[in-house]
Amino acid sequence: MDQSSRSVKGRSGTPKPATGTGGSPGFIVVSNGQANLESAQQNQDHFASLGDEKEECRIPNRVMNAQPGRFMKGKGVTSSGVSVPPEIATAPTVRQPIRFYTSSAASDEAITVTDILGGILVVGRVSNTSFTPIASSFRIRKITIWNAPNLGSSEVAWLASDTTRVKDEVKNAATPSGTSLPTKNVFRPPRGSVAYDWVLATTSGSVQLIRLSIPQGSIMDIDMEWTLSSGHITMSAINSISGSVTVGAYYRLYLDRASGNGYIRPLAYPSNT
Repeated sequence: MDQSSRSVKGRSGTPKPATGTGGSPGFIVVSNGQANLESAQQNQDHFASLGDEKEECRIPNRVMNAQPGRFMKGKGVTSSGVSVPPEIATAPTVRQPIRFYTSSAASDEAITVTDILGGILVVGRVSNTSFTPIASSFRIRKITIWNAPNLGSSEVAWLASDTTRVKDEVKNAATPSGTSLPTKNVFRPPRGSVAYDWVLATTSGSVQLIRLSIPQGSIMDIDMEWTLSSGHITMSAINSISGSVTVGAYYRLYLDRASGNGYIRPLAYPSNT
């Protein structure tokens, strides 16, 4: 056993790690437990006979008690672990409110999967013809409507896959005459409604999620989560009803484009029906 396999006890009584020729803490590989124990004991006896030396040398107990096949490291030596790349999200989730303005009153307006995808964000696909949605799935968290003063109530009907299961919500926050501040109504999707869970973009675009009734001049925020398409889902085109489409340009579409009314207009990004 060489100098690199033992520790030296200094004058202060604190064990010091043995160093090899390179000055770094040494180590030994124990491949045969019995042979190494005998060799270590012999060295222990030899160093014990050097009692007249100013420094005492001895074999550490951890070496004496080493098990066959184990890799023994000197003090201060670290072993590098195996590293693998962490998993990353290739379809990141975005949460944001999308804002709309009602230029005219909407009454019992059906909002479909295609309408929501178009309201999130689309990119021009074919010149003056169609768009491609960028969201591969989405989920509605809540809908907040700021009613124009003195112009009625807001209504949201949450639809389920079974058309007989519908929850109708009507909220009125009236303001007295002369009040110019808007009122706010908040609607959250109930458990069991289509909008309560994640909706895949490949779902039939005609599936209705909600029905809206909003006074003219109101502001509506649809707070939702949506995932950015990673290319693993074939996104269906959304046809343009009217207006120009520039290939590669971003748009937000009217929320009531399917009916052709164009009353619920997006704010931010160029709009197109």
